[in-house]
Amino acid sequence: MKKTLVTVFFAVLLCVTLGSRAIAIEDVDNGAGNIIGDIGDDQAAESSADDETPSTVSPDDETPPTDSPVGEDEGPEESKARYVRFEGVIEEVEDGEKNGKRIKAVGEITGGAETISFNVSDSTTLIDATEKRLASKDDLSVGQRVICAYGVNTPALMSEPPQISPEVIILMSENGSDSVKIDYFDEDGISSDGGLKLNLSDETVTVDYNGEPVKTEDVSGNSLVVFYNITTRSQPPQTNPVKIFVLRPSVTPETVTAQGGSDENAVEADTPETVIGNLADGDRIVRNDASYVRLRKVSELLGANISWNEDSRTVILDHNDSEYVLTIDEAFYTADGDQRSLANSPFIHNDYTYVEEAFLTSLF
Repeated sequence: MKKTLVTVFFAVLLCVTLGSRAIAIEDVDNGAGNIIGDIGDDQAAESSADDETPSTVSPDDETPPTDSPVGEDEGPEESKARYVRFEGVIEEVEDGEKNGKRIKAVGEITGGAETISFNVSDSTTLIDATEKRLASKDDLSVGQRVICAYGVNTPALMSEPPQISPEVIILMSENGSDSVKIDYFDEDGISSDGGLKLNLSDETVTVDYNGEPVKTEDVSGNSLVVFYNITTRSQPPQTNPVKIFVLRPSVTPETVTAQGGSDENAVEADTPETVIGNLADGDRIVRNDASYVRLRKVSELLGANISWNEDSRTVILDHNDSEYVLTIDEAFYTADGDQRSLANSPFIHNDYTYVEEAFLTSLF
């Protein structure tokens, strides 16, 4: 009996001991698990802190955004093209109003296919790109590849197809190697869109829309058609032009400031007083107490057409369906065929025709 009790006692003691060890082991496991968990949280915290640390990569080493091409400058905000450029092929040619022509051409404009009807008048400058000379309306033919350019604010007749009066049409050759730029160039010889800078010299061949020579110093500050072939890799690219045509002074920064719209502060020179008041000193001179102005420059800014007859030394001014003919160094002129007297005769100074300011303002 005594032996049995001793056996039971040791059995109970053994169970208690094993149970205590099991609890101790469980506590150790749980503690180890907690320690591991704490280490993991600390490492995660350190990792998170590392992620928030600013990069030490130099800005020069950063890759530019994919929507900003490397080496491409956005340029100043005011750098906007002053002309819309249409390139296409003539499908139809027909007679238009007032001895003009109307051509229908299919081509591309602002990246999309388009069919446009262009009205060609006496005020449209036509240029043969192959021979780099002025062309005529009779040179327009079906199948001819052309570039038509007009100011960004030029109104369009919303017919089908739309009708537009371009300022210049260039008859392109099929295998010509020269590039052509149509834009307004400022006094520094830089185009309005900032895409080209002209390097001019006395050897640069420059004529106006009548084919008359233009002095190199009078090229900048005008709308131009520039033929060129080689450019530098600078910004903007620079070129020595092959030939330049000076267009009529109708699209300028004063009247157009951005594609698709005009500046509310822009001032259009549409009165003789405004135009003459803004002339440079060389365009307005005084002789024998009378004020004289450059006939062509003032007249064209006021919307008139000017032509020169070398044989008769006469200047023809067309404005508002009237024709005025002035003879150099003669104190008379004709208005629609009627001869009238002048207080002072027109004269040539530095290759330009000057007329008395009072007479010219009376015509407008």
